[in-house]
Amino acid sequence: MADNEETQTTPDTETGPQVKPETGADESANVQAEPQTDSDEVAKWKAMSRKNQKQSEANLHQLQQVQAELAQMKTDNARLTAKNTHPQITDDVLALCSETEPDKIAAWAEQYAKLNPVNAGEVKPKPARNDPEALKTSLLAENPQGVTNPKPKRGDAYKRSQERQKSRRRNHKTN
Repeated sequence: MADNEETQTTPDTETGPQVKPETGADESANVQAEPQTDSDEVAKWKAMSRKNQKQSEANLHQLQQVQAELAQMKTDNARLTAKNTHPQITDDVLALCSETEPDKIAAWAEQYAKLNPVNAGEVKPKPARNDPEALKTSLLAENPQGVTNPKPKRGDAYKRSQERQKSRRRNHKTN
């Protein structure tokens, strides 16, 4: 049975398409073709490398710009927060602050607020005296004629409007 199988497989290979063995001449032709494709391949990769390098440099430049803007915004935000938190800190006072980091600006503002409290510029009023002479002087200062305006009583506005109407009627009748 094994002999029978061998005889069947051998005729199939003999009748099939003939494959030519590779020779040295064919290999030399392939070797010459490869350097041309290799040089094209190298040029392509060099061009892609240059393109990617330019793109990465542009991205780095853009990243540096954005980081600088972010740092400036954080500094401005810290300055505005310091002004809102401490009312005694003004733009002129913040101009004296040389710090650029938000944490250091906040610490500087706290320190300045401790040195210059808000109520430092306020003058405390003197306690009022119950001296009758002082009371008389203050009343005369408010009303130099010595007459104080009485509080309006209920119905005064109604009386004034009635008087105006009567005076209009009188003036109207005479015309």
